[in-house]
Amino acid sequence: MILGKSLTGIEIETTYPMYERENILFDVFPCLIYRRDEEGLFDINDLLTDFSILGEPGISEVGYLKSNNSEYVIMLHPCFRRRYSIFNGFGMIIPYLFGYYQENRLPSLKIALDFDRIMLSKDWSHYCRRERYYGPRFTNDIPANKEGQTAYVLNDADKFATHSYETDYYWENKKDNSFHLEVEELQVIDCAYTSENVLCKYVHTHYDRENSMFVHIDGAIRKYSEDSYLKRIVGNIKSRDLSKRFKLFRVDGKIPFDIWKSIIASYMEHNGTIGEYFNSK
Repeated sequence: MILGKSLTGIEIETTYPMYERENILFDVFPCLIYRRDEEGLFDINDLLTDFSILGEPGISEVGYLKSNNSEYVIMLHPCFRRRYSIFNGFGMIIPYLFGYYQENRLPSLKIALDFDRIMLSKDWSHYCRRERYYGPRFTNDIPANKEGQTAYVLNDADKFATHSYETDYYWENKKDNSFHLEVEELQVIDCAYTSENVLCKYVHTHYDRENSMFVHIDGAIRKYSEDSYLKRIVGNIKSRDLSKRFKLFRVDGKIPFDIWKSIIASYMEHNGTIGEYFNSK
């Protein structure tokens, strides 16, 4: 059966027991309309007054929240899923965010929900996904003397894993003495890529120089049309008017350095340039 189109414009065909309708989340839970902020995000503390996290980070699939007062299960935004497809499980970023939250290691957490799909709790299955990752560990080096854009081209293995070909890093000093980093993965366009849109992962973060700590990070998707993406490729990361951006998560407050790096690395899943850029050894 065809459920509709994904955010990339590709038709979704699945027999997985979900109920899909535009804004069905708010039809079933109208109170959530008033809980989202101006960026469309939901505070996890607020959500957990009425919902409970299903699964266990690091052991089983997470990304689903069960209502405490009904048999419905809501889920996180489909762009948290691998390749943005509802066929796939959620990416590495969700176990990290939920795990850090449950360990009280995040000062705050806001996340995006799937507005158009819900399911019944009896249809949710508790399954494990075993994975292991190899590669360099981060060091605590911050390229504090850097300004402007640096582009890293991915190797062939990373291109295959991420469907990206380049990662752009842009540092900028602000008048308030903060140091801002923007990171964007540029996607490969080839004959097999049939989407009418190009979705690129994007991170924005603030570093407080005076107190030597990161105080904000958010992850988003930049959505390009084919024409605007061709302009972005020959432009730079500051070309904000070429895309529509929607956020998937946000953390504000003092963020431990190791957690800050893990958030970027897990969101930019399988992207080896993260380790290269931050001088991992």
